[in-house]
Amino acid sequence: MTSPLLKLSVFAGTFNILLNTVQKIIHLTQDIKGYTAAMYSLSELCGLFLLILIVVYWWRSRESHSVALLSARKYCQERNIQLLDDTLIFKKFTFAKAGNNRKYFSRMYSFDFCGDGTDRHQGEIILRGNSVLRVVLDSGELEITEY
Repeated sequence: MTSPLLKLSVFAGTFNILLNTVQKIIHLTQDIKGYTAAMYSLSELCGLFLLILIVVYWWRSRESHSVALLSARKYCQERNIQLLDDTLIFKKFTFAKAGNNRKYFSRMYSFDFCGDGTDRHQGEIILRGNSVLRVVLDSGELEITEY
């Protein structure tokens, strides 16, 4: 499991690269349009905001994927089944019910597993933010584990 300090340093490095890129874009627009340092057009500000949103979405997606993968590994180890290919595939965004019967915006990942080494079955893991709501295994009989 990665430490929060490592995550913070990776985020700081990504943010630094993003900041340097924005500064280069600003200098290019200053040379082309004759802007001063305090003048930005609305399209430049919207572009910057969009770029920041994309980076934040990508960051959160990677974090959710790693939480889902660690949870799937742990779940498979507890049941003495093998997580095949050690991968998860993002399936879709969905509204899933939690234990309190409320619907939450969540991510659904699918994975393959096997019980005896000769068969291949599908499973799903549903996350709300960075917490697991449900794990579903389809191995002949449906097994659903609520959290």
